[in-house]
Amino acid sequence: MARRPGERRPDGRAPSLAALLKSVRILFLDVDGVLTDGSIILLPGGDEQKIFDVKDGTGIVWASWIGLRVALVTGRKSLALEERARELRILHLRQKAVDKVAAAREILEECHLDFSQAAAMGDDYGDLALLRRVALPTCPADAHTDLRRECLWQSRYPGGHGAVRELVEKIIRARKLMPEILRKYGLRQMQPRSA
Repeated sequence: MARRPGERRPDGRAPSLAALLKSVRILFLDVDGVLTDGSIILLPGGDEQKIFDVKDGTGIVWASWIGLRVALVTGRKSLALEERARELRILHLRQKAVDKVAAAREILEECHLDFSQAAAMGDDYGDLALLRRVALPTCPADAHTDLRRECLWQSRYPGGHGAVRELVEKIIRARKLMPEILRKYGLRQMQPRSA
């Protein structure tokens, strides 16, 4: 069983955020309130329309470039989400997940991973049980206050506005892999502009 987030190691020290960022192998994401701003447009026939931020999509693509798996676990169901997951080549999508811990456990078993290698980002009570199980619980800036207290890292950005991208970039930078990302764009490194 995974240690509780921030729980002390056998040597008595709590793992650092940097160590947790380096050890993450899979990232579980809620959808409404994390990949979107939480708005839902109901369409005739019962389907939903969602608005996704391209920055978060870029972060998910970057995650795949460094071998970080991404899984979407949501209590709702929509064709728009299925299409977005296909676009981003997200292999693990669980919709109508009443028990997000059970859904995550199933995905971890498929990937031969465990909760100690997982991070999650959630924004409300439906995500709390999963956040309490993973090694690195995170949230967007506008997550419910009770969830923010449970998280070891909080984005500066609200859900649906780059919070996922910020987390993925933080993982990449902790692993010192940003030069590899920049090389994909034909860049060596970013130079600061002179005034």
